Amino acid sequence: MVGRLKFTLAAFAATLLILPVGAQAQEGGRFQVLIPYFEPRNDADDDFGKDTSEKLRELINTLLTHVAMEEDEIEDQAEAFNMDIDDVNCLLAIQLAAQLNVPVAICATYTEQEEAERTWTVNASIRTIDTSEEFVLEEFTVTRGDEDEAAAQEIFSQFDRYNTQVRSAAICNDYAASQQWDNALRNCDESLSINPEAMATRFMRGRILYELERGDEAIVEFDRVLEVDPFHEDALQLAGYIATVAGNDAVGRDYYSRYLEINPGNVQIRMRIAYEIAQAGDPVGGMQFIQVGLDVDSESTDLLDQY
Repeated sequence: MVGRLKFTLAAFAATLLILPVGAQAQEGGRFQVLIPYFEPRNDADDDFGKDTSEKLRELINTLLTHVAMEEDEIEDQAEAFNMDIDDVNCLLAIQLAAQLNVPVAICATYTEQEEAERTWTVNASIRTIDTSEEFVLEEFTVTRGDEDEAAAQEIFSQFDRYNTQVRSAAICNDYAASQQWDNALRNCDESLSINPEAMATRFMRGRILYELERGDEAIVEFDRVLEVDPFHEDALQLAGYIATVAGNDAVGRDYYSRYLEINPGNVQIRMRIAYEIAQAGDPVGGMQFIQVGLDVDSESTDLLDQY
C-alpha cells in the first residue's frame, strides 16, 4: 500500500503549482500580467493610482519573461464581462485574469497624506492566479515629485523576488516529479524563504518530507496548509494516512473524518478511506468508517459487502 501511494504522489507532483505553459495566456512567449488601476483609500486622488499602474505596465514590458496587458485591452475585456475598468478592484482583477487564463495580476491600494509634504503610502501584492496565492510586497511611501514613477519602480524591483520564488517552486516540482527528493526539498525551502505563505509550495514540501520518511515534519506542513484551507482534501487524506501508519490511530481518524465531511455521501470514497485505514494498521477504525456510512445509508450494498 505504501509503495502504491508513493507512486501516486510522484505522478501527481508535476501537476502542482504551475500550470502547463500552453494553458496560460502568453504573448510572444511571455506570460501576461494584468495590472488594474491601483485603488485609492480615504479619498486619495485616483490619478496617482492610474498613472502608477500605467508606469508599471511599461516597466513589466521591458522583461523578457512577462508582458503587461495594455490599458485598452483591460478595458475591453472588462466591458465584455459587464464591468467598467474603473470598478475593477483586486478581487475583480483576479476573477478577470482567471477567465482570460492570465497567470499573474498585480494589485495595490494607497493612501495620501498632505502634511509637511505630499506623500503616498502603497500596499501592493502579486497574485498567482492558478494557485490563488498572494505575494505581499513590503509597504512603502513615495513623496511628491515623479511619485508615480518612483512607486512603479519600487513594485517592479520587488517583482524580481516574486519571479525567484515562483521559479524555485517550479524547480521543486520538477525534481519531485523525477523523485529527486533532496533537490526538490532544497528548492521548496528556497521558495518558502521568500514567501512563507505559498501554501501550494508548503503542501509540496509536506509531500516531499513524507517521501523522505520524515512523517512528523510532513504533518506539521499539512497542518499549516489546513490552517489556511481547512478543506484541503489532499492534506487531510495524506496526514491521516501518515498518522495511522505511525500508530496514531485517533489522530489519523480525525483527519479522515474531516476529509469525509467534505464528501459525506460518497460511498466509493468512504470505502477507499476505510481500506486505506485498515491497510495502514487500524482495521477497527476502517470498520468504524464503514459503520458510519451504513448509518447514513443502511441499504448500500457496497458498504454492506465491505462490512
